[in-house]
Amino acid sequence: MMNGDDEYEAVASILAEELVGDHSLKEETNQFLLTLHNYLDCREKMDAKYLEIDEFQSIANFAVTTDSNGIIEIETDGSGSGSNNNGHYFKPEYQQQNADATGPIRSMDDLYESARHAQSIYQEKISQLFKDIQGEEEESCSSKVTFAPLKGRVRAQEKADDDYGKRTPGPAECWLYDIVRGSVEFPSADKLIQCLEWLQNDPTIHIVKAKNRFQTPTLTGYRDLNLQIRIPGEHIC
Repeated sequence: MMNGDDEYEAVASILAEELVGDHSLKEETNQFLLTLHNYLDCREKMDAKYLEIDEFQSIANFAVTTDSNGIIEIETDGSGSGSNNNGHYFKPEYQQQNADATGPIRSMDDLYESARHAQSIYQEKISQLFKDIQGEEEESCSSKVTFAPLKGRVRAQEKADDDYGKRTPGPAECWLYDIVRGSVEFPSADKLIQCLEWLQNDPTIHIVKAKNRFQTPTLTGYRDLNLQIRIPGEHIC
């Protein structure tokens, strides 16, 4: 049985395939339909590839439990100091903390000082995770850990202004969680689930936010698990 999204994509795929090349349509329309057809073709192939790796969709069905229970609450009366125009209250305990972990950061300089302090702690923790899950197997192209450099300041400022400029309590910079970042790749569903369980069971890691794109893949079928975690030292990565 198909759900609503599956039915929409099936109909869209049929229409795109039938109409591509129809000379009665404008060139712009034909180009759009061709692009749509290519996207949906990619989605079909990615769905099939995922099922090869995870036949029973165990990753998609895995419940990633956050320790924060979400970083926003709905105001009952809209009067709280942490509310914005949508009535949301953002929990102050999830503001990025300064390098001494004595209070929230107040500027981009504070944020990057905290991030530089946290970077080695984060890399050590994630490297240990990888080693514990990988075991004695050698790292391969399908199983690896990668650490990115700190997010560029220009892009970070743009994101803070665009996404968090109206969020209270401020400043906007204290809600940036991706200055310190990295990725872990495993070749099987079992290994990935072990990774998630490792994170959930580590008392020094606090899972702040989680997005499971194995449940809701992108239009092209891209899937991943995006976690934002607070590590020792209180920085969120």
